[in-house]
Amino acid sequence: MPVGTMSDIEAAVYSRLTSDNDVGGVNILTGGTMTTPGRIYPIEGRFDDKMPIVVFDLVTDTIDATFAVDHADNELQIDVFGHKKDGALAARTLADRVIEQLHRTAIPIVGFSSCRLQAFGRGLLTIEDDVFRVMLRFRVMATGS
Repeated sequence: MPVGTMSDIEAAVYSRLTSDNDVGGVNILTGGTMTTPGRIYPIEGRFDDKMPIVVFDLVTDTIDATFAVDHADNELQIDVFGHKKDGALAARTLADRVIEQLHRTAIPIVGFSSCRLQAFGRGLLTIEDDVFRVMLRFRVMATGS
């Protein structure tokens, strides 16, 4: 896991993405192998000549603890960056694979009996200098304790 602390949600997302080692998997497309994580980073990525990269971060952090049930309703942002020279399709293909791995997927979160992610569409594709960026947003819903 990268240096720094991650929430349980972020750790579960990181684990899910770095374990996607099929042909065309997120870990493989970001330069990883079966034993080495790819360029998948929490909060802040390493921008160098190696692309594509995936950067993710919780943009909201709300947990409601009541007498009846605990639940979390968070929003996760995932940015996919790719070289302009590789084309928009390369960035979009990786973003689609991220969605495929996370949309409507149950992920284990400590302290909750159920947690699901839901994608808000296919993301926004933009060009920033010589880099394509696809910004993805997910709703993270966790319930029970």
